[in-house]
Amino acid sequence: MMSERAQLTGFLLLLGCGWGLTTPLIKITVSAGYQPFGIIFWQMLIGAVLLGAVRWRQMRRMPFSLRTLAVWLMIATIGTLIPGTASYRAAFHLPSGVMSIVIATIPMIAFPIALALGNDHFSFRRLGGFALG
Repeated sequence: MMSERAQLTGFLLLLGCGWGLTTPLIKITVSAGYQPFGIIFWQMLIGAVLLGAVRWRQMRRMPFSLRTLAVWLMIATIGTLIPGTASYRAAFHLPSGVMSIVIATIPMIAFPIALALGNDHFSFRRLGGFALG
């Protein structure tokens, strides 16, 4: 029987492999002629339905007002629609390897920014993960 730590490590590796496959799959998808807004629509719809069901089960009621709707739309636009469209447009023109390198730099840029803003703390373990990235 596997230990919990080994199971979690295996799950983390599985998630990493899945994330690593996204760039070649995006390249295949956009090269086949699918448009960014269609891909983003289905991604957001599936995610919203699944996470909405989980949230509804936890709360039984979703807080819904014009203010929450405005926040949700702003987050969707700034966090998904604009970067997703740019990413899919770039994937059409750039090789998959270049896209993988560019996408992998995002967390590497976020760590020093989080340190500078005081949102994270420095540790050699985190620095080791940063160096491995």
